Amino acid sequence: MSIPLPETSMPPEENNNSTSPLEIAVEGPAPNRPQRQRFKWLKFGLRLSCALILLAFLFKSVSWPIVLQKLQHLDDGEVVIGLIVGLIGVILSSYQWQSLLDGEGIHIDLRRLINLYMIGISFNHFLPTGMGGDVVKAYYVGKEGHNTAGSVSAVIMSRVTGFAGMLIVSIPMLIICHQAFAPWVVETFVLASLGMCSGLAIVFFCRYLAAHIN
Repeated sequence: MSIPLPETSMPPEENNNSTSPLEIAVEGPAPNRPQRQRFKWLKFGLRLSCALILLAFLFKSVSWPIVLQKLQHLDDGEVVIGLIVGLIGVILSSYQWQSLLDGEGIHIDLRRLINLYMIGISFNHFLPTGMGGDVVKAYYVGKEGHNTAGSVSAVIMSRVTGFAGMLIVSIPMLIICHQAFAPWVVETFVLASLGMCSGLAIVFFCRYLAAHIN
């Protein structure tokens, strides 16, 4: 004698309204899709507008006849040497930047940092202040590394170490070849270096006091 098993069936209303998790994951929330697409196009439009404004500013501020005249008198060997030395400088600066970021707990590939460093150089050349590249580098690295404070600190320390390296190279050359420079150049360099060193000393002293007071 067989015992009939009870049939388990869902109500028709529940069967019609049920949606599999796979369909939810594939389709996604329908109302958010157009908004995200619109936001992406808005960001792209803003970036394109900024790029066109910067290029227009660059083309307007350059005297193209003088540039073409200078290009005709360039030495090919000197240009190649300059490009090689500049590329090596960018790689070394990016490696230094990576070391400072590692100290802040931000780990980013060297190729990505070289790319961001080149973007920062472009901003420094296009913007009148010459400091826009540091802001861009700090923003993108802070966004990717989820540590904005550490990113800003690494950018500032890269500037400080670069200034110290410049002093190490320039001061001996200035002492040895001081006759090759005009007096006002030497005085301006010395005053600017002293002012920068004094400002850095004040900043580090204030940071030291703040750390000990807290």
